[in-house]
Amino acid sequence: MAAPITRWQQLFDPAPALQGKIRMPSDPRELLSIALLADGHSLNAEGMALYEAAKARLLEQQPPVRVYGAQELSEQDPIVTGEVLASASYSGDALTLQGFNDKLEYLTPEEGGGF
Repeated sequence: MAAPITRWQQLFDPAPALQGKIRMPSDPRELLSIALLADGHSLNAEGMALYEAAKARLLEQQPPVRVYGAQELSEQDPIVTGEVLASASYSGDALTLQGFNDKLEYLTPEEGGGF
């Protein structure tokens, strides 16, 4: 991938190389947290307008997302095989997946972790 991912926004407005190659969590709270962070809000933000905006952002993001769900934690995982190029992940899961593919990188976006 040409440019490293440093912001959550990059998963919502992905570069052409990421189209259809993103994995997002399926848990609604995790998705909401990520959308709030991408919009520059705190995870503790309050107000229906913020939540409605986050919902709209998540709905707009659906086309470039390949899969919603947790990692498989095996050598068949889509990020290990290259079918997925960017994935929201827990650090421990990322470490496990790096055991199957040492070229995988783990980073925390500038806005912080979402879950």
